[in-house]
Amino acid sequence: MKSKNRLHSFRYAFQGIFQILMREPNARIHLAISFLVVILGFYFRISVSEWLFLLLAMCMVFCAEIFNTAIEYLCDRITLEQDEMIRNVKDLAAAAVLVAALFAVITGVLVFWPYIF
Repeated sequence: MKSKNRLHSFRYAFQGIFQILMREPNARIHLAISFLVVILGFYFRISVSEWLFLLLAMCMVFCAEIFNTAIEYLCDRITLEQDEMIRNVKDLAAAAVLVAALFAVITGVLVFWPYIF
C-alpha cells in the first residue's frame, strides 16, 4: 500500500511541474533559457564543477518560481480583495524569484565569460 501511495505522490509532483509550465509564462521563459544554457554547456564542454553551479542555479530559479506560484494561488484563494498583507506576501515571493534569477545570471556569466571572451 505504501509503495502505491509513493507512486501517486510522484504523479502529483509531475502534475505540478506540468501545471507550472502550462500556466506560468515566466516558467516557460526560465525553461527556454535553461535549454540554451545546457546547449552552451555542451558546446563549450564545460567542466563538471561548472555544470554543478549552473544546474544549482537553474534549479533554484525553478524552485523559487514554483513556490512563488503556489503562494500566489493560495493568497488568491484566501481573498481577491485588496489586502496589504497579501500584497506583501506576494511581493516577497516574487522577490525570491528575482534573487534566484539574478544569482543564475551571475553564475552563467562567471561560467561562460572565459569561453566566450
